[in-house]
Amino acid sequence: MGSSVSLFNSCRRLFLIGFLLLHTAAPFLEAEEYRIKPGDEIEIFVWESPEFSRKAVVQLDGTIPYPIVGELIVSGQNSRELEGELKNFLAKYIKAPQVSVLMTRYISRQVTVLGEVRQPGAYSIVKEFSLTDLVAEAGGFTQQAQIRNVSVLRNQDGVRERFDVNMRKILKGKKEDFKLQSGDVVYIPRSAVGSWNWIVTNILPTLTLALSIVTLATL
Repeated sequence: MGSSVSLFNSCRRLFLIGFLLLHTAAPFLEAEEYRIKPGDEIEIFVWESPEFSRKAVVQLDGTIPYPIVGELIVSGQNSRELEGELKNFLAKYIKAPQVSVLMTRYISRQVTVLGEVRQPGAYSIVKEFSLTDLVAEAGGFTQQAQIRNVSVLRNQDGVRERFDVNMRKILKGKKEDFKLQSGDVVYIPRSAVGSWNWIVTNILPTLTLALSIVTLATL
């Protein structure tokens, strides 16, 4: 029994060390000291206190719902500052609270993918983000995708740039993955075969019907 308790305590210590290491490394995932904004999603983790741990989207007034205080103002702070505030607050209810605040979605850091992916739209960047990461988030390519000629549009210091990327080579490991930046727009074009299939499905039936009507009218 004693050895089991000792093993359990050792596992707890290892988990806490891992948690603290992850927490220490987290700020390096951010390119700058990011200030929380309405629309961002944050996750608050309080060690051994699930009642004070939660994931929430910051409301338009800059608050999130939080136990006891009701509405906690988080907008304008970075994660370190919010952690300090929560530690001071929770110290009234928990002995030596261990608190971590992680950004799980940045409303102001997004990339957009259009064209032949299963779920086109805007996606948030929470860390270093590549073209293959974005395609995976968007559910993968459609069968009509032309992945040799993917375009990435970027605003660089007010100048619009275009990068042409051969994703087939990336997927085969022949080329390094393309790193995306906030504000990038990615376009996955339709292949020639895919375009023809779309014409066959959507245009030809209408065209055939129109020709039939013309033919009958001339009889």
